[in-house]
Amino acid sequence: MGGDLRSSWKKINPDHYATIKSFRSRGVLYVSLIYEITDVPFHENGYIGTGVDYEKPSGKDSFRFIFSYPEENPDHLPKIASIIQEKDETRETPLTKNEAIYEKCDNACYYLIRIDHHVCLVVISERMERADSGTLEFITTLAKKLSGLEVLNILQKFAE
Repeated sequence: MGGDLRSSWKKINPDHYATIKSFRSRGVLYVSLIYEITDVPFHENGYIGTGVDYEKPSGKDSFRFIFSYPEENPDHLPKIASIIQEKDETRETPLTKNEAIYEKCDNACYYLIRIDHHVCLVVISERMERADSGTLEFITTLAKKLSGLEVLNILQKFAE
């Protein structure tokens, strides 16, 4: 593509990283993407050929941070995994569901929405008595963009 990598990334529109960064400045502690390992083998170092022994992780080890802003992974994984397992049994994506999961705990509030069958978008904020409508709107909108729902809707209108 030419030029350095940083200037190449700046040309990509929309800039989801900048959106997340600016949203976090509103008092949000973390914005993360979590990959849930299911029946499909997962290897942290990338693709491994067939015939390689694979032991599926279990418990909280079957949930991996694939993105987090700020960069350090929050130490909320046990609670996040518990919410996903208890409140997202059907694993609906923005293609079939249009609302986020909200859970308040002793020290934080969790907003979760699934992007696809394996990835959840998670926002962790300071504890509040009620769900913040701005955070719910942000997480729902970002999930639709990351899942490609907007592109699919445009293509469907084009086909009609």
